[in-house]
Amino acid sequence: MCQERGIPVIALAGCVADDAGTTHDYGIDAFFSTINYPISLEEAMSKDRARTFVEKNVEEIFRLIRVCEKKFS
Repeated sequence: MCQERGIPVIALAGCVADDAGTTHDYGIDAFFSTINYPISLEEAMSKDRARTFVEKNVEEIFRLIRVCEKKFS
């Protein structure tokens, strides 16, 4: 649906498998792991920690988008 409308899709996941690049064939333009260092499954699934991981990664993704817009527009 997004691909048909020209809407970019960025996916966030707890971790990203080695073969995750195949998702590009299905309309995912970019993907990022929200967990950037080893932690226990229990900690990763904690509502507060998960929220923090997602918020920090979303902020960095939008910073990257802003940098690209400034550089290439």
